[in-house]
Amino acid sequence: MADAEAGEFWGFFGGCAPLPRKIACDEDKTDVSLSTRLFCVEKGQAEPVEADSLTREFLDTNKCYTLDCGAEVFVWMGRNTTLDERKSVSGAAERVSPSC
Repeated sequence: MADAEAGEFWGFFGGCAPLPRKIACDEDKTDVSLSTRLFCVEKGQAEPVEADSLTREFLDTNKCYTLDCGAEVFVWMGRNTTLDERKSVSGAAERVSPSC
């Protein structure tokens, strides 16, 4: 995802563009189109959010989410979440992200 697209993504969900973190990987070289999946993370467990299309209304400010775009994983932390919930979603995002 280009920087302009990342900023547009975060602007749509009311946040700021993330700092880039590039990990060299053979998977980066593939042109495979993967589906985008949204997960709600509670107590360290990621549960898929079933929907035909994603909108801001799916996001609850009392919960944390990961958005798996195949090559990239984004984390959204609700405004009213605890520090433990935020740590939990970060760990879940690491488990979802593609390994090299």
